[in-house]
Amino acid sequence: MAWPAYSPNLNPIVKLWYALSRAVSSRFPLPTTLIELETALQEEWRLLNSAVVDHLIEIMTQRTHLDDCLRGRIIGRLECGRTQLEVSDELGIAQSVISRLWQRFQDDGNVSRRYSTGRPRVTTPNEDRYLAVTAKRNRRSTASDLSRQLSSATGTTISRQTVYRRLGQIGLYARRPVRCVPLTATHCRLRLAWSREHALWTPQQWACVMFSDESRFSLQSDSRRTFIWRAPGTRYHQENIIERHRYGGA
Repeated sequence: MAWPAYSPNLNPIVKLWYALSRAVSSRFPLPTTLIELETALQEEWRLLNSAVVDHLIEIMTQRTHLDDCLRGRIIGRLECGRTQLEVSDELGIAQSVISRLWQRFQDDGNVSRRYSTGRPRVTTPNEDRYLAVTAKRNRRSTASDLSRQLSSATGTTISRQTVYRRLGQIGLYARRPVRCVPLTATHCRLRLAWSREHALWTPQQWACVMFSDESRFSLQSDSRRTFIWRAPGTRYHQENIIERHRYGGA
């Protein structure tokens, strides 16, 4: 008997043992020792229909789900008084599968396959909206901050990765903010006027200008590790910009 060791489906082997056990239990007298049992099994194995054995080997590599039509045929035969073992032999389906199907039919009258929806989401739609609103109100909040705020407000504990996924689903991603020099309205007006006056200067004119060296005097923290929550295409929106003097000065 060829053995398809690559097959994960062992139901046909179970059926084969059922057939052998029925044949041995019908012998008279029954075997009473291990030697007699081994002899009886070997004799009944030789008497098995080779076509049945070949069919069992063939279907071992065809592990498929039962369709609704076949499920209906199984239930119909059982309702007509056939035993589970008889239906198993006739249709080539493991008795354990038929037993589970019949039990489910007895419980809720349904034979259709139950499809799993996967792991349930740890957050509700309201909690997802809470995360989005909180991130937009304070765009510099970290994922850990948002997780703690959600836990305090709703009692639901989620990981940092879950925060990233929920905000990513609505188009919010952690990005470095744009930094610009803080300018007042007067600064902007004077810079624009100066730019217009010198817009047409030639290289020779600029060659007469002496640029002084610059020194760094950091008067406030300017960590480049700060991130904000923003949507794609909103890089230069006012709420996504951090005003800093050059070199971190105040």
